[in-house]
Amino acid sequence: MAGKWDFQKFMNAVAYWAMIIAAIALVIGQIFTKLRVFLLPIASFLAFAVASVSAFHYARSRRNVAWMIIFIVVAIVVLAMLFLAMVR
Repeated sequence: MAGKWDFQKFMNAVAYWAMIIAAIALVIGQIFTKLRVFLLPIASFLAFAVASVSAFHYARSRRNVAWMIIFIVVAIVVLAMLFLAMVR
């Protein structure tokens, strides 16, 4: 019988699969460079998504608008750099 999936279980599962994809990308990348170029951005995106959600909850818990502003700026920079890495 499957347990209920709450938000924390979902984020843990996403983190787990991001680690698996990153490991596969690194191992395969030693053999096939073009496949690594495809898999590593996916793993990076998933890893940053999990980290962003955790960081958002932390910033929100600080109850100071400065923490949220810093989070928003950093999140925009990370997304922009990931987008530029995928486009390049």
